[in-house]
Amino acid sequence: MIFLLALELGSNGDKLISIYDQYKRMILTIAYDILKDYHEAEDVLQNVIIKLSYHLDGISSVSSQKTKGFIIQITRNHCFDIYNSKKRIVLEAETIDSEAIYPDEPFHFETTVDNDTISDLTKELKKEYSEILTLTYYHELTVKEISILLNISESNVSVRLNRAHNALKRLMSERKKGEVDVNR
Repeated sequence: MIFLLALELGSNGDKLISIYDQYKRMILTIAYDILKDYHEAEDVLQNVIIKLSYHLDGISSVSSQKTKGFIIQITRNHCFDIYNSKKRIVLEAETIDSEAIYPDEPFHFETTVDNDTISDLTKELKKEYSEILTLTYYHELTVKEISILLNISESNVSVRLNRAHNALKRLMSERKKGEVDVNR
């Protein structure tokens, strides 16, 4: 991947390869320390190199402390974005507010939902909703990246994502109601 990107960049390609060779171990170490997953650390390495390819003109010396600090900052920011999005997914997938399901009942409870259930529910959604959820949470793309990929506006992506969340919550509450009705 790095060599194809370097070929595309032409004269800056050599600089990108030098950065990759010099900093790949450091990027992998930082990413692994934050994410605790080697495969995700490798993904972070690729994404950091791609991001750096856009900023090669601003890098005067590959070995400078300024370049090293810049790479560390990009790596940490990307890792924390991934970490926070995974944390948000877990929170959204594991808990349901009982008021949304049973607004008239005086007590509150939370229920856990496993990833298989979420996967099954996502398959029941409209294709455009399941696609948006998959791109956002599984592939961890931003709204802007999704809008480019699907060739729709960013506001349309946000609306679809919001509707997909609501549809998923509705399905979860319907499934929960079905479980409670069976047990009564």
